Formats: sequence, C-alpha cells, structure tokens
Amino acid sequence: VRILGELAGRPPTPPLWTLGFLHTRWGYRNWTEIRRTLRMFRERGHPVDAFIYDFESYTRQPDYGLPAGGRATFADFGWNPQCFPDPLDNMAEARSLGVQTVLIRKPRLGNAYLLRMAAEHGWKITTWPGQRRKKKGTAEKYAARVIDFRRADVRAWYWQRHRRFVEDGVAGWWNDEGEQFPTLYYWWNRALADGQARDFPDQRFWSINRAYSLGLARLGGAVWTGDSKTGWDDLRLEASKLLNYGLAGMPWATCDLGGFEGDPSATLMTRYMQAGVFFPIMRTHSSIRNKARLPWNFGDSAETAMREAIELRMRLLPYTYSLAHETYENGLPLARPMVLEFSGRTFADTWRQWMFGSAFLAAPVLDSSGHVQVLLPRGCVWYDFFSGRKNVGGQTMTLRCGLRDIPLWQRGGSIAALAPVVQHVGELAGRCLEIRVAAGSDASFRLTEDDGSTMAYRRGEKLTTVWQWNEHARVLTARASGFYAGMPRRRRWIVRFLGLGPVETMTLDQRPLPQLVKADDERKRGWVQLKDGTVIAHTGMRPARKALRLTVKICQDGRRPQPK
Repeated sequence: VRILGELAGRPPTPPLWTLGFLHTRWGYRNWTEIRRTLRMFRERGHPVDAFIYDFESYTRQPDYGLPAGGRATFADFGWNPQCFPDPLDNMAEARSLGVQTVLIRKPRLGNAYLLRMAAEHGWKITTWPGQRRKKKGTAEKYAARVIDFRRADVRAWYWQRHRRFVEDGVAGWWNDEGEQFPTLYYWWNRALADGQARDFPDQRFWSINRAYSLGLARLGGAVWTGDSKTGWDDLRLEASKLLNYGLAGMPWATCDLGGFEGDPSATLMTRYMQAGVFFPIMRTHSSIRNKARLPWNFGDSAETAMREAIELRMRLLPYTYSLAHETYENGLPLARPMVLEFSGRTFADTWRQWMFGSAFLAAPVLDSSGHVQVLLPRGCVWYDFFSGRKNVGGQTMTLRCGLRDIPLWQRGGSIAALAPVVQHVGELAGRCLEIRVAAGSDASFRLTEDDGSTMAYRRGEKLTTVWQWNEHARVLTARASGFYAGMPRRRRWIVRFLGLGPVETMTLDQRPLPQLVKADDERKRGWVQLKDGTVIAHTGMRPARKALRLTVKICQDGRRPQPK
C-alpha cells in the first residue's frame, strides 16, 4: 500500500468538513425546499457538514436530451435561479448553519455557441483509446459534447469559467459522468486543482469523482463507487469496494449511502448509515426517482438510529482527522481490510469486518437478519466501544443486533481521541476532547490538529500531541509541540481508561488527583471509577501545550475504594 501510495502520489490532508457527514441529493426544486431541508437538519439535531447539489444547481433541465450540437439557451457555467436566486446570500445562509456548498460538474458542454467554439479549436472528443463501439441514442449525443481536458488550453479555459465560483464560496466539486477515456478524471481535476492552486494557493482543493484515475488522490480528489442499486447484497458489495479502493492507492472513497437506485426499507437505510460511519467519507445520495435519503423520511425509530450513527461519526473526528494527516504521510487508508493490520491471518469475506485506523474494529450489520459474526484477532484484548466490556482475542462471536446497535471494539493497547457531539465541524474548536486508553499493552497515538481548511499544515503549522501509555508503570503522558493560527490556548481533557482493574489513587503531574462521586462534570479536576470498571479522569482547564503525566495506582487487594 505504501509503495502504491508513493507511485500515485501522497494524498493531501482533506478539508476537515469532508470527514463529517455529507448530504447529496438529485431533485431539489427551489431554494425554499433547500432552505427547509437545511433547517430540518439543525432543528431535528442531525449533524451535517455539506450539501452536494446535482443538476438543479445550474440548470432547470438535465442536458441528457440536448442534441450533439447543444442548444443556444443552455447555460453551462451559471446558477439555476429557482434553486439559487441569490447565490452569494444562499451560500452564506448555508455557511451560517455550518454547511458547505459543493456543485456538480459534467465533462461536456451544452451551449451551442461554446460547442462550436470548442469544435473550431479541436477541443471536443469524438473517440478515445479502447473504444469498441459507438454509443447510441441520447448517450451518443452527450458523449459527442465531451471536451478534451488533456489539452492545457482546455484546462486553462475551463478554470476561468470556475474561478468565480470558488471566489464566491463554493467549497468543492462533484465531477460526474467522466468515463469517456481512462485518464479523463485526472486531467479534469488538474484543470480545477491547478487553477485553484494558482489563484487561491492557501485553500485546500477537494472534489468527488465517479471513477478513479491513478494520481487523482494526490490532487485532493476523492471517488465514489458509482450509481449503485439499493439492497443488502449491494451494501455488502459497497463495503468490499471501498476497502479495495484503499489498497489501490485511493484512500478517500465513499458510496451512495442508501443506494442510488431504489427505495431502501427503514432498516436497510439505517444499516447503510451505520456502515458509512466507518467509510473514509460518509455521504448519502439517491436518484431523482427515489426517496431522498433524509433520516426523517424513514420513521421515528430509524431516524433516531441514524442520528446516533451520524453523531458517532462526529465524535470520531479528532481520531479520523489525525489519521488523515497520517494518510498524507504514508498513504494508509482509514478503512483497512483486516489483513492490512493482521498480516498472515485468515479472515472471512472482506466486507464482514474491517479496521478503522489501527484502534477500532468495526463490524456493522450488513444482513437483513440483524446478525453479525465477527472474529476478534488473537494477541490482544478487545473492548466493546459502548459498554467497555473486555473480550479476549482469538474468538469468533455471533451477535444479534437491534436497530440502534453498531458492533464496534477498541483494540487493547491503543489510544484514540474523541470529540463531544457537534452539529458541524465548526463547533469543534477548543472543545474538551476525550482520550480513550485501552489497556493491555503499551500504546501511543499522535493527535494532530490544525485550522482544517488552509495549506498551512504543509508549512508545519499544526499542533501535534503525542499520547503514550506505559502498561507496566500505569503512566499516561502527553507532549505537545507546534502551533497553528486560531488554536486554543487552554483546554480540558477527559481521559477514559478501559481494562485497568480497581484503582486506588491517581496523580496528575505528580500531584494527587481527587476522587469524584460523579463522572459527568468535566469542569472539575478528579477521577471516578464506574461500576463497569471504566475509569474517567478530568484534568481541569490547563494550557493547551502543557505536558501531562497521569499516573494510576491499582489496588493491591482488588477492592475498589469509595470516594471521600
């Protein structure tokens, strides 16, 4: 994977908002409907970080019915006034709710004048390497309008048509239907990425593409798995595809959660969303002919379960964003087949379970029966993410899961950072983070934070906090280095220990830490051990870059002391 990553080029760290929850929909009719949906997300407590818009963002009718020569009234590079009557104000209103705007693009033209100009310059593609048969009907007409992004003059002209969108606040691009030749997506992204790097050098580029060209990742491009169908078999197939993408040099892959074609049941839609928590990018989408993949469209029980799934995705943000920085350094994907972390072992079908980074094992429900069979690899212990229950490695477990259940374990000998539930990534800055230490062996984790949007991290402007757990000495340390604009000067930490045994005392920076009665007051310094054995320590407010040393003393007689 690392070798392929070197060949393909290092994928840059994506904007932080791309690691939250992204909503895509084909079929919005007007701005009133878009505004109502934006506000429904907030009013119903569903986190969301971006709306990704289809055809309706720039045209009232798709271009599928246009003749090969286009139509004089078709606008390729504008806004649909029904959906965006005042684009600047509309996008600003969305941003005020923490929602970014991403627009669809097609690799072809529809305006008759522009098509004549492209033909005069030799810019249109009529054939491509490997073409075996001519497309027929409507497909033939729009394939004849594709432009050749391999040409530098085409890329320069195309970017000039898009520069104003970035200047006005568009955060990314959805590049669709560009399979006319093998490297079209690469050169198409070069047009946008090179232009943005020149004119907006401090803004991270991001796009999502329907197919993968080698080298696309190093430009900041992501991919999705194409126009999938709804179904249990399809859900399992999507999981397998995404894991294989990560092995093929594309760590930033996703799918249409819910499937593009068809109407999933409430249970199936919920399971799509729960699996999406552990995909590199979590994103819904659907055809205009099908029910929009909005959580409240599937009944109260499913809505609750989907809300909890998105909330879990948001809680994982400090962990996933730190992994994104590691991906930039080593090319390793977030979603990893088991053999990538446990080489030489044999596992069942790829889709049954996978690692999310090196700390978490996810086995979401991908079967209509609600059953999950998971193999916990031997050589370490595994802690249930939600209950903290300890499981010995080397066993196969069969679980029956309710609609809200998401099978997830933390690997013994690992550390992860979690956030409180937020509605969008803009609410993360300066929040109290939870450090989860799964005991069992020595562990370390590098928490990386930056401004989440600019290229400053490439200049070294980031805060790196290295957390280390010494299993023998029962000591947790943290050492921070670096700086970025806007970083918090002071912060609180919550440290959650799994698998320690009865704790007698704790010290923070060699000073006694008082034992608390309750665990839910992060403003107090102290520690408490819950009935399930979990230990929670609150550091209180402290300088963000101050070193930390937390020492745990275990009771020798095995009895848990009572707080004074």
